[in-house]
Amino acid sequence: MLRNVFLLTAGAVFLLNVWAGVAWGQSIGMGVIGDSLSDEYEFADGGNHSAGRNWLEQLVTSRGLDFGAFSETSRGEPRNQGYAYNWARAGDTTGDLLSRGQHTGLVGQIEAGDVGLAFCWIGENDFTRLDNLIEIYYGDDSVWQGKVADAIDNVEIAIDAVLAAVPNVNLVVGTIPEIELNPAVRANFPDPAGRARLSAAIADYNDKLVNDVIDNNPRIAVADVYQLSLDILALYTSGHNLVVGGYEVDLGATGVGDEPDNIILSDNIHPGTIAQGLMANEFIDAMNTFDGIDVTPLSDLEILINAGVPEPASLVVLACGGLLCLRKRRKAHCA
Repeated sequence: MLRNVFLLTAGAVFLLNVWAGVAWGQSIGMGVIGDSLSDEYEFADGGNHSAGRNWLEQLVTSRGLDFGAFSETSRGEPRNQGYAYNWARAGDTTGDLLSRGQHTGLVGQIEAGDVGLAFCWIGENDFTRLDNLIEIYYGDDSVWQGKVADAIDNVEIAIDAVLAAVPNVNLVVGTIPEIELNPAVRANFPDPAGRARLSAAIADYNDKLVNDVIDNNPRIAVADVYQLSLDILALYTSGHNLVVGGYEVDLGATGVGDEPDNIILSDNIHPGTIAQGLMANEFIDAMNTFDGIDVTPLSDLEILINAGVPEPASLVVLACGGLLCLRKRRKAHCA
């Protein structure tokens, strides 16, 4: 199963935990509303992107965080297989989130005392799901501006509902990534003006999300996935690839596939495990701003193990020699 750690000896596991400074014992229940970036890759879209593991799956595997009981069978709508506190559903827009009742399901778990920290990462499909992407790509500015306004209204309803559940629940809100980073979009939608409208929509949504909806609310922390995606995109535009722990991730035209060195999975949409591991650290950084939460960021070593490359035994040797650098916030390595 994807949620299981790669098989290592007990001694190697101990070594990795000590070396990475893993903080075990995180007992707070964590709940999620969102789309396929958070829906468990193992099951989402019928397992279409099960070759990878997303940020939530990696935080369970590598940090033991509590997203609820795991089920391989469907619980029925709106929560399917996977972790009980994860309401994110593949393909959902902000409007779908409301109509499915993702937010009300999470609110119920918060009110019951099961969930003490919530995550909201939604909005990508409002602009990049194929129907919306085509409308924006071929439309004028009024199209994307209208979609931004609708998405902001929707996400504000969801956020307000979560914060109103109990007075002490905190919320991590993720910004959505830049679509220009996707090699398949660059290849299949070559008109710069059309892609610029897509980028403008995503930038405006993120700006309004942070500055209008969140607006320095002390109960909300921002996981700035958008800035991370811009940092990685800057590597591509300067002719470099992303390098994590000495392993090169292809950002160019061939960067689509189910191998760990691809930035996007073969479904042409979803970030691969390594990219999602970096996103996981954005969520860790955000949640750590709240009192009582102290989760160690994933090391490069752990992200590579989660992605299945290189051989785990080789990684352990690398760790013993101290040759693998720990992730440094906002520092991109290039090849």
